[in-house]
Amino acid sequence: MNLRTSAGAELNNPTGQDIVRILTDLPMSTDYEAVLTAGKDAFIQARGEVSEDWAEGASDGLMLHALDGARHMFESVARHPPATVVRIFQMYAQGNPQWRQEIEWKEFKPAGPGLLILGGIIAAAFVLWRLIR
Repeated sequence: MNLRTSAGAELNNPTGQDIVRILTDLPMSTDYEAVLTAGKDAFIQARGEVSEDWAEGASDGLMLHALDGARHMFESVARHPPATVVRIFQMYAQGNPQWRQEIEWKEFKPAGPGLLILGGIIAAAFVLWRLIR
């Protein structure tokens, strides 16, 4: 287990107290990022992402992202306060699968073949348009 933050902190095998200390030291801003990695294809991440609320100076919480090791990518449905992020990171670090039930997640679905074909047709049309012009 490895914890890294946008402030440059990096710690192997963080304890629950390490997670509290490191995550609460990060300023709430669009630069906020913390990643807890459990393996090559397994991590949980908290980020302060740009939105209309952020543009107006609001700091209404953090978005969470997770990759579960089986190549399923998830994103939190809503923003969450730092206390929730800390609790979820602590559960994740302890190997407690309950972290998945703490908040509502939506899964990213891979682009299907139809979308890839459509993208290819659009790219080909653009190339032809440029050649004809």
